[in-house]
Amino acid sequence: MWKDNVTLIAALIAASTSTGNAVLSSRSATSLESKKWEQARLDQAAANLRLAVADFAKELATASERAMWLTWTAENDSEGWSERELRAYEEDIRVVMPKLFSAQTLVAAHDEQAYNKLTVLVQRLYNLDNRIGRASLVFMRSRPEGLKALQALRKETLDFDNSLPAELVNTMTGASPRHTQ
Repeated sequence: MWKDNVTLIAALIAASTSTGNAVLSSRSATSLESKKWEQARLDQAAANLRLAVADFAKELATASERAMWLTWTAENDSEGWSERELRAYEEDIRVVMPKLFSAQTLVAAHDEQAYNKLTVLVQRLYNLDNRIGRASLVFMRSRPEGLKALQALRKETLDFDNSLPAELVNTMTGASPRHTQ
């Protein structure tokens, strides 16, 4: 009888240990899968933020290059420069600005800090475009004065364009996608 009790007790201990190990193993696996899923979600959110900033950068660079080219031609080809360049600039900017706004909004959906940093760049571009618009009005009244006004913006457009890579890298430094559940 004593032997039977020992065997029964040993069997109960083995069953309890086995059940405990199965429960712990299951919990550990569930926890590991949960961590993997959360990391995959964070990785995807970070990738989406990078894509949104890249799209924004493309539109911003397009607008910047267009402004820079306009002032470059005003400075370097003033004899051949005409109202045609202004019209082309305005048409191009009218196409780019809504795309830029959409790209900026998409960044905002992913990361408010990155959005705030990009807003500073957009404001600089809007101010530059506004000054180009005013110079264009001057050009319509007086070609020499308008060219002078556009040429005066050359350094500003060049500085803005040259600052974009570092500014965009700065935007991504410390940016992290919103954590959504």
